[in-house]
Amino acid sequence: MSADLESRIADLETHIAHQEKRIEDLDTVVTRQAADIEHLQRHIKALAGLVAELEEATEVPITKPPHY
Repeated sequence: MSADLESRIADLETHIAHQEKRIEDLDTVVTRQAADIEHLQRHIKALAGLVAELEEATEVPITKPPHY
């Protein structure tokens, strides 16, 4: 094999190794973000429940401002 071909193969292998590392890093970020989104969705649901309870418990009707 010529030195030029060996050099090109080595460059390609290096490039692939960097891409694999980047993909692993991105997968870690996406997995963490998915967990964060699930966590936030649970909190939003809990807060919505609390707001509904407060609306039911109050004597004064809660209305949205006219610009909504």
